[in-house]
Amino acid sequence: MFSILRFRSQANLVRSIAIKCCFSCSREGEADSPSQRPISTGVNGENINTSDIPLTHLSPPVRSQAGQNGFPARVTPLHRKIWRVRGIPDGFDKARLATILQEHHYLRPSRGGIGNNVCRVRTLAPDLRGGQVATIRFRQIPAKLRELKQSDQLTIDADIPPGSTQGQPSFQTIRLTIDQHFHGITVLFAPSARRHCIDLLAVPGLGGHPFGSFVDKGSGHMWLSDSLPQDMAGARVMVYGYESALQDSASFANLGDLANSLRLGLRRVLGSGRPKCLILIGHSLGGLLIKEALVRMADSYSDLALMKQVFGAVFFGVPNDGMEIESLIPMVNDQPNRFLLESLSAINSQVLGLQARSFATFLNRTAFEIFCFYEVKKSRTAAQVSSNPPLETQTCKVTVR
Repeated sequence: MFSILRFRSQANLVRSIAIKCCFSCSREGEADSPSQRPISTGVNGENINTSDIPLTHLSPPVRSQAGQNGFPARVTPLHRKIWRVRGIPDGFDKARLATILQEHHYLRPSRGGIGNNVCRVRTLAPDLRGGQVATIRFRQIPAKLRELKQSDQLTIDADIPPGSTQGQPSFQTIRLTIDQHFHGITVLFAPSARRHCIDLLAVPGLGGHPFGSFVDKGSGHMWLSDSLPQDMAGARVMVYGYESALQDSASFANLGDLANSLRLGLRRVLGSGRPKCLILIGHSLGGLLIKEALVRMADSYSDLALMKQVFGAVFFGVPNDGMEIESLIPMVNDQPNRFLLESLSAINSQVLGLQARSFATFLNRTAFEIFCFYEVKKSRTAAQVSSNPPLETQTCKVTVR
């Protein structure tokens, strides 16, 4: 299936377009409404020239830690699995949070001592629900987290001595929640209130992960959190998670149900703080959810004021006309999510046909900007191999229409 990070240049390209939209928002900041903004969409194969947009802060070089005699030290790499932590007090920094997590008895490694329980706090930002939210990785995954089901979360209580955070006069106990599903909105980076001028929200695709879908599998570079804050210091960067797993899914949510959940998330983003532009990034099914959510918001009188803040979207491999699902059917069999998968079929999907007409009406009455990127060559598809997780096969098809 289409992968937005199969080539690093795709990540750089979408960052450039986001920068262009950001500059456009800034230039049009005094307009009375989005309808006064010029429209310059790149849809249906239109060539988009980004040569005049500077690409800055590309992936930083990897620096090895120095060991004895100046040679690089041998360091056991961190595990690739990423976790989300919520309930973090506002006064905490990355170092303090890492210490709390490393020393907690629930998060001790399955083998070795506390010294092996290295925790890296990858991102730390204000949470839309209050407090702060972080993404973390461990050198060794603690047993409690290893046993955690995909849809569950681990709750831990941590004792904080007096003076650990600013303004804390006495002993305090904080409650943290740790999960790997990232459902809802996760803020990866937030600028200061003075610099905050634009929001970016990325929505992953079918069977994707809100964080892992945007990570380069070779280097581990996550361009949304590792590069965008440097290129766009005034942008708040967020990801959105939802139930999209193919295998072992008990969800019977359809496209409309998932879009309604995203719509609630968009309301929270657009209603937080002073008005600012929002750019949406959608991959595969994520793009369909964005389209459906926007159509429903545009038809709602209560959301009209918020819709004025939505500037545009960047779509990667979004199956607007459906996708090849033949190789995916064995992964769902008779699970409740089979109806969702079949609604995405390229063969006479009534759901997508209706959405296409509704979204065309939405575009005709707004100044919404879209930049679309899609397959022009056959690519390998995913397939079920016995009882193992889905593996890429050598069968090549154009999976996205």
